[in-house]
Amino acid sequence: MAFALTAVDPATIFENGGYLFQVQGTTFTADHRYHVHIGPLGSELDPICYSGVPEQGGVIYPWTATKLRVYSPLLDPAGGPYDVFVVDIDTEGTDGTNLAGAYQWPGGSAASQVVPVNDTSDVVVGNFIGFRTDYQLWEIDLIVANTSVRLKNPDGLAFPTDAGVGTSYKAETHTLVTVMTVVYRDFRSTVFSMRRVLPKHWRTGPRDIDLVPPT
Repeated sequence: MAFALTAVDPATIFENGGYLFQVQGTTFTADHRYHVHIGPLGSELDPICYSGVPEQGGVIYPWTATKLRVYSPLLDPAGGPYDVFVVDIDTEGTDGTNLAGAYQWPGGSAASQVVPVNDTSDVVVGNFIGFRTDYQLWEIDLIVANTSVRLKNPDGLAFPTDAGVGTSYKAETHTLVTVMTVVYRDFRSTVFSMRRVLPKHWRTGPRDIDLVPPT
């Protein structure tokens, strides 16, 4: 089912990463996996956000049908406002974008597979692509222009078999443009808090500390 994006909350985060925010939208599918990226490009090439779930990495499952809860990556330099780019890596049905090239799907289930294709103008590294009658998607990790793409297959899925006659497609994506501002965190302290880490006689010296490697 096609989804849409409406907003992010909050719209300002710190650059050093690990901050929870929500991507709000409509009709997120409960059992689908999503990737969320923040950056100036509005594409898969921007830094990927994290789920906060052990061993799940950047794979995000919807919190509700209208919310994705994600944690920000390290974003340096601060700036923006940046784009938020979302990919449904389980796109199915008639969703997603049909590809111009005639992909020569090879069959098999290799962990890394080269697929010949005569037109790569509408794909980039990081795109998830598949075959319309199969509805499985694989991530592109290498492109040889108008010759082939290489796909990652960590789960050992069976590739379709097609001689380039059928329709291939890439995952459904949507972008919220210039919605996220990234700022540097302002660390503040007092003399009282500094006394907890400074030497007992810090007022009288030494003023310099030499770090000597152990022998």
